[in-house]
Amino acid sequence: MKHFSWRRLAITAAAALSTYFLRWLLAPIGLQALTFLLPVLFAAYLFGSLLATLAYLFTMVVVHAVLWVENPQILFTRSYFTGMFNLALFSTLIILYTRRHEAVLSRLDESLAREKEARQEAETANRLKDQFLATLSHELRTPINVILGYLQILLEERSRNPRRALEIVHRNAQEQARLIEDVLDVSRITTGTVQLAPEELRPGAMLRDAVESLQPALVAKGLRLELGSLEEDAVILADPQRLRQVFWNLLSNAVKFTPAGGTVSAQVARVGGQLEIRIQDTGRGISKAFLPHVFDMFRQGDPSTTRDVSGIGLGLNLVKQFVELQGGTVTVHSDGEGTGASFTCRFPLCQAASEARAV
Repeated sequence: MKHFSWRRLAITAAAALSTYFLRWLLAPIGLQALTFLLPVLFAAYLFGSLLATLAYLFTMVVVHAVLWVENPQILFTRSYFTGMFNLALFSTLIILYTRRHEAVLSRLDESLAREKEARQEAETANRLKDQFLATLSHELRTPINVILGYLQILLEERSRNPRRALEIVHRNAQEQARLIEDVLDVSRITTGTVQLAPEELRPGAMLRDAVESLQPALVAKGLRLELGSLEEDAVILADPQRLRQVFWNLLSNAVKFTPAGGTVSAQVARVGGQLEIRIQDTGRGISKAFLPHVFDMFRQGDPSTTRDVSGIGLGLNLVKQFVELQGGTVTVHSDGEGTGASFTCRFPLCQAASEARAV
């Protein structure tokens, strides 16, 4: 349906009123009655079915005015009803055809809009993939360059502290292995081949272990750790390897984006029949524009290869995927840039999960 406006309504009314004078032009050739269809055709062609209907109603007013003034004796006679029926019939056909045409155009517009949206989504996905490949190549090249450099030093026996060199090689090799494993995990999830081995476990103890493994990074950056209640007796059903991966990604993300002197906190709490695991930091936070895309694959707040933190944009997506695959949910909260971020994972407690399966 075309856009309605008072201006178009006024033009339609004027077209209907003009039939009072235009009917004399067609009278000599016996087509005077056709004059009263012209406003309907005019409005249908220019303005759509709604104003075509109003044009018919306005024209009926003019027709009755003409009959009342010039031929009142015809009113409510056989000729009157025949003429009114013919005018209504042809006007209805014009209006119905216009409505059908509008419906076809509307479906076409919707189809074009969907096609445009799909094309834009495809272009965005391709752009994100290109950014991801550029980032991935950069992130993989960095540790391998370090590894090759220190290995060359060791082979040439130029290192004053071989153990320190080996530690650097080992750390960078682990970083590269983790990057490759993240890419493989995304591939497994996408193809539906990821395998989970859920078992009853205590996430509080696992979270403590994950925090302890990151203690050197916390000390190196001068970050303060606040470890709240861990509810270490609480049990959930989850894959221990994947849950460790979730904790590692969230904690390392908090450390990565929190400047020196900041705080990283972790806690576990029972909320109803769920276990809530929260990891919070006082880092650079997340902008309102980027917040809805935090868990999107390949998305990063700063996709450039010159940014001051490393990463390929898969960690948080893997967190979401692994949490949801194990029956949980994950949410993020941030008041904006410079305000820190809080990630909350919720899993059904083992007893609640068992009751749900029994039902």
